Amino acid sequence: MSSFFVAGGNLAPDAPCYVLRQADDALLATLQAREFSYVLDTRQVGKSSLMVRAAAQLRRDKVRVAILDLTGIGQNVSPEQWYSGLLAQLGAALGLEDALEDFADDHPQLGPAQRFFGAIREVALPAASAPLALFVDEIDAVRSLPFPTDEFFAGVRAFYNRRADDGELKRLTICLLGSATPDSLVRDARVTPFNIGQRIVPTDFTLLEARPLAEGFGDGGMHAIERILYWTDGHPYLTQRLCQAVAEVGHCDNGSVDRAVARLFFHESAREEETNLSFVQRRVLEGGEDVTALLELYRRARRKEIQEEPGSPLGAILKLSGIVRSVRGQLRVRNRIYARVFDETWINRSIPDGERRRQRAAFLRGLLPTATVAVAGLVATGFLTVRSLHSEQETTRSLDAIQRREQQWKAALEALANERANHSSADAALRQLAEDRLRSTQEENTELRKRLGISPETDLRLR
Repeated sequence: MSSFFVAGGNLAPDAPCYVLRQADDALLATLQAREFSYVLDTRQVGKSSLMVRAAAQLRRDKVRVAILDLTGIGQNVSPEQWYSGLLAQLGAALGLEDALEDFADDHPQLGPAQRFFGAIREVALPAASAPLALFVDEIDAVRSLPFPTDEFFAGVRAFYNRRADDGELKRLTICLLGSATPDSLVRDARVTPFNIGQRIVPTDFTLLEARPLAEGFGDGGMHAIERILYWTDGHPYLTQRLCQAVAEVGHCDNGSVDRAVARLFFHESAREEETNLSFVQRRVLEGGEDVTALLELYRRARRKEIQEEPGSPLGAILKLSGIVRSVRGQLRVRNRIYARVFDETWINRSIPDGERRRQRAAFLRGLLPTATVAVAGLVATGFLTVRSLHSEQETTRSLDAIQRREQQWKAALEALANERANHSSADAALRQLAEDRLRSTQEENTELRKRLGISPETDLRLR
């Protein structure tokens, strides 16, 4: 029954494993009301499948539908080529290839963006009296283009604002989908972020919503779904992928689910080989200039749910990576799989080397000079004190104080070594530095004993 489940890619509108969520109803209602909308979230949470299902229902409702996939146009293109690619996809979807091409040829004086939006208004909309729904998928692809696409979003905003005065535009609705934040789509900081229309959030599956997936297992299916959601917390891709693996084994008990989780996600190379884990890791580690601050924020969210700060760029990157989500204003790790895979060891190993060296240097600047000054000061004090003593008892007390300080110094260095024991070869050099420092201190104390004329018997008795 593993073929029942589909992990990765778009689900067909009639796929038996499709899980209906609140987002399905919200998006369809928004489109039927001719409202503009956007579905911007992390990858592999069902955005495109949500779009395909809504588009199928709109077609049944006699709405004309065009889906523009920005990844199909390419990246090494000029503005002219990019907008021509959009126009070609629009023409193919609506059967208006020649009419749209003729409009572009008849208006060479217009810029590429003006021709594209002009063609929608003057050709695509008047071609039929039925409403037109335009989906623009993989909208985050604009961030990789060699030119700014602010004009595209300005054109969408202009359509949105003009609907009050233009009857034709009231028959048009546009929905943008992709893995981005509204403010990241517009490059010019002086331009208002793209946030018009209704935001649709594709939430993770609840246990009630995921009940149809139990059919893929037969008897005991609901028990398997409960255990699967224990690990995935309803993440769409992880849930479907784990359902596939468990169905292949043919057993629905907790042990079978747990072993499938370990086999898929917990082996050493899973972060590089498993597509979803690879995306999450790459998005976090390449998500911004201050990777250390990003990882420290994730560390805090992992240890304890923390208050989400509205407008925080770091919080936005973490949510867009999918590693955390917002729950009642709190940031929390999205599921138990992520919590196990992206653990404290991964955080420590992922902190950039320069930052780790800076942290170690700061630690040493605070510990080593303090301990060195304390030992050196005590050695000098002990030397002057012992010279003035005339009895073995007083000499013994002074030397005992020196040795206690020496033991404290050793303990501090051992604690430092233990604290850093799990780090890289750079930390091995740090431990070597600590050992050399301790050896030097011990040699100074030995030399002091010789100058003071303390006998080996007295030293041995004191030890």
